[in-house]
Amino acid sequence: MVKQRGFTLIELVIVIILLGILAAVAIPKYYDFTTQARISALNGILGSVASASQITHSAVIVNNLPDSTASIIMDGATVTLLHKYPASAAGGINVAISYVPVPGFTLTQTATTATWTAAGAPTPATCNVVYTASTAAGNAPVITINTAGC
Repeated sequence: MVKQRGFTLIELVIVIILLGILAAVAIPKYYDFTTQARISALNGILGSVASASQITHSAVIVNNLPDSTASIIMDGATVTLLHKYPASAAGGINVAISYVPVPGFTLTQTATTATWTAAGAPTPATCNVVYTASTAAGNAPVITINTAGC
């Protein structure tokens, strides 16, 4: 009698089914980890932006600068102001937080908003932090976080 060597077809099918089940369980867990990582990174950006905005505003108040002041020097860097808060345009809030480009995130700045977007998110347009500059004297900027598309 000859001894069999190798796997039978049934054993091979069982192994493939088990690998499929393991993959079906592991992939959603991995996906959830990346989603949570994006949300955590956005929360970090949100905290940095909110703190930098308040610190800059406090420095303007302490130095008794008028509302028309165009800029202030913070930690050796010139921060562009709008109504005593960092402006959203280049030279404003990005300088106040000492922003350095981070892989996976993009910064888009306009005259009214600065938006940090998670580029690798399933829906990047709804996975971001938006800094909307002050619209008038006495109004603080509005900082929002969108995590629906992360």
